[in-house]
Amino acid sequence: MLNDADNQASAAGEAVKDADALFARSETRLDYEDNPEGDPKVDRTDPLEMCWDSGAKKRNLVDGRRLAHIRRNVPIDEARALPG
Repeated sequence: MLNDADNQASAAGEAVKDADALFARSETRLDYEDNPEGDPKVDRTDPLEMCWDSGAKKRNLVDGRRLAHIRRNVPIDEARALPG
């Protein structure tokens, strides 16, 4: 079980603020960069960078077929390194 309380609490708090405004999204993952056993990380996504299926009608977009994360103002070198 992931138990990095400070990181999770911070991301959860930000997600609640986002939910009041629009749409909240956070992603929980294991980061193996510094620890071979994996450190828990919770990443928050700005709700204004998210686009979802306009045909989704159910709560929490469970019937949505697509979700997009659109980043603006990405440095050109970083953009060129992206796949696709």
